[in-house]
Amino acid sequence: MEQVVCPICETDRARFWGREFKGHTIVKCARCDLRFVSPRRTAAENAEIYDDKSYFARMVDDQHDLEQLEIYFLTNLKTFRTFLRFCSQADPRILDVGTGTGFLLILAKMMGFHHLAGADITDVNREHLEKFGIPLLAGDIVDMPAERIAAEAGLEGEAKRAKFFMVEDSDPGPGHPFADEKLSLVLTVYRAKDFGDAMAQVKAIMDVCGLGHSVGIHTKDLDHARKLAEDLNVVRVLVNQAHTFGNGGSFTNGLEFTLSMGCGTWAGNSISENLNYRHFINITHLVTEIPEDKPSEEELFGGHWDRYGK
Repeated sequence: MEQVVCPICETDRARFWGREFKGHTIVKCARCDLRFVSPRRTAAENAEIYDDKSYFARMVDDQHDLEQLEIYFLTNLKTFRTFLRFCSQADPRILDVGTGTGFLLILAKMMGFHHLAGADITDVNREHLEKFGIPLLAGDIVDMPAERIAAEAGLEGEAKRAKFFMVEDSDPGPGHPFADEKLSLVLTVYRAKDFGDAMAQVKAIMDVCGLGHSVGIHTKDLDHARKLAEDLNVVRVLVNQAHTFGNGGSFTNGLEFTLSMGCGTWAGNSISENLNYRHFINITHLVTEIPEDKPSEEELFGGHWDRYGK
């Protein structure tokens, strides 16, 4: 059997899991337990399966109560509830990538969660999920190769050989899909007449998606960078560096290395820094008394009183 590198831990220790699907073998990684298809299916083969509504014939609907869902999806529920138990806030934002029938999101809706969205390579279930007020992101362009995006959009010439696409948009805000997260090889660009206009557009984009996350600026005027940090509801302001790589931590910027960026209470998170090992350890503080170092009220609140009155 052909050995396929695990897409999660990148080891080649996958072993036959004992099942076949559409002529392809399902294997299990001996290191991280991920189940995946080997050999890889092509985009065309996946589209043939997922665009067939009969594949989703066992959808749940609003006639199923929570008890029926618990019986039908027992294994998944255990995993899902474990995830929910560790969420840092009462009503987290949940994006279910590869949502399929959307049963996990529908269950979360029934359990009282509200900030939900699904993403999949097909939009065949869009109408079904919308019955529950759950949006399906991007539909059939999620994780789609650039050449297929070009074909689907009817783009000719150089577009067929493009690695990604840049789309010019204006007036970002609600109702402008290019201002939202796309999960695809499509980058939206905006024109700004000056720094103030650029900052206003960034704020409008973040009000749609990304509040609290990060913003980057390339400038020789550090006052502009300070202005962003002072006025925008954002945890990270990256100055004169590659945004994608700098966000997750670097030896040259002092941010903790991570794949999880805390976005503060602006995004309903409990931390406003990069998630790191210190968030997973317990610290005991041995506390003894010291000589009193008590500031006066003027020292504490003087600046505020001067600005807003006492």
